[in-house]
Amino acid sequence: HWGFDGLGVQFVDKDSSLLRIYSYWNLDENGKICQIDGIENVPLQADLSVSAWVALKQRSYYANAERIRSANDIPEVDQRSLSLLKVKENLLVPVIQNGETLGVFQFIVHEHPLNLKKSTIKDVFEFVQGLSSHVAMIKSRNELEASRSEQAHQFELLSEINRTIRLSSLMDLMFDEVDALELFDGVMLYLPTQDEQHLVCQRVNFPEDLIAIEDLCLGQRSGEESKGSPAWQVYREGVSAFLNASNVDHFDSVYKMMLTGLHARSIGYVAIRSQKDSRQVKGVVSVFSRKRLLGPDDTRRLERTLSLFAEQLENASNYQQMIKGQKLVDGMLDERTRFM
Repeated sequence: HWGFDGLGVQFVDKDSSLLRIYSYWNLDENGKICQIDGIENVPLQADLSVSAWVALKQRSYYANAERIRSANDIPEVDQRSLSLLKVKENLLVPVIQNGETLGVFQFIVHEHPLNLKKSTIKDVFEFVQGLSSHVAMIKSRNELEASRSEQAHQFELLSEINRTIRLSSLMDLMFDEVDALELFDGVMLYLPTQDEQHLVCQRVNFPEDLIAIEDLCLGQRSGEESKGSPAWQVYREGVSAFLNASNVDHFDSVYKMMLTGLHARSIGYVAIRSQKDSRQVKGVVSVFSRKRLLGPDDTRRLERTLSLFAEQLENASNYQQMIKGQKLVDGMLDERTRFM
């Protein structure tokens, strides 16, 4: 009716602080609808994507052909989507119900520019709002299916966790799960020593450009003597900490250098809480993002995932210490036998 030949739908995922892709469709040469894959979910932060800005501000955004050609400040994730979709013009419209944004509709033009008038944009906006109750039902159904799928996955994951006693294998499993959240650019795991007087960095997973410094981070210790250590602070207090350019001066100066060295916009430190007793902290995970300012909304799903590993991480650490102790005893006995 309005001349668009493509449509994208994104749903707000508060739990992950993301705009999640529901689907993107185009009309092919024969006028048939075909689905497009490969479009990214985007962080729900206004400065990181235009669609996120639309969702948060609850305002439409129209980019005509000239605006798209001349814009040099388009966010990186939007540049990739525009390139993949071969967009000439697009109109982004929020779907709002009872004052809450459900998602964003993206009306796309691939061929001939439309140069929409304000009155047309207003008509499209009102049309989309008329669909809000239907969109809410689809979104609820989609979330229910995702919840069932996640519950099934968690059941399988718990079974695998409980079967894994080797610490290295358990850390592999945990890092795979953190990576699957698609929220962070790097991860570090800190576990307590047996006397619980220090935290030791046991595993690091950085982007390719930082692989060379992973070994420098492994084995790093922090404790009461570590002035301004956010990892130790989180371990003792059980409250997540988030570092960025505006508050990093409250911590030791090394963390300012860390932000710069990691090319990170933000670093988060999150407690691994026991499922049996949330007051017990079994370790700390540090994550960083090069795109978004991390906060509690970004780490809610991470906390739930980490809690699944809490008890078994402690068991695996104790098992590793026991094996080391046994090897030490065996070595001493062998040495005594050779001496005799």
